[in-house]
Amino acid sequence: MSAQMSVFDNVLEDEEILEESIPADPDVKNFTYALLDGKLYYRKDSRMYLQKVGDKQFERIKGMMEIRQATRKLIQIQSEGCGEEELKQAQEALNTVYDKYVEKYDSIHASANARAFREDGDYPLFSEWWRIYYRMSYAKRY
Repeated sequence: MSAQMSVFDNVLEDEEILEESIPADPDVKNFTYALLDGKLYYRKDSRMYLQKVGDKQFERIKGMMEIRQATRKLIQIQSEGCGEEELKQAQEALNTVYDKYVEKYDSIHASANARAFREDGDYPLFSEWWRIYYRMSYAKRY
């Protein structure tokens, strides 16, 4: 048994791929998720591909993107030598975003969350950074 694709089928497939992708936004890091016009995209090289995921997975990814953004901000201001007050505000912002996420979806290390966000190139960085940050915060409390 064999099948052949006609030129017409190939053209349709190419059009579908182009419709589901857009030129990459230069402000979006390669191999990361981004929300554009309320739609979830994944940047890969010069294109951003529309992601078709279920509602719950969409919300998980969206929440992880908020954590990623707050983590990036905290790392950025620390590397720039921020003051104590700015650091405290950024830490509180990160804690608030993270706590809100955990309340709804469990920790970022929970298997469903890790699966939802594993393709994002920043996941290993902020996942490990959060693990270290949490351990340090926990140790200071006790």
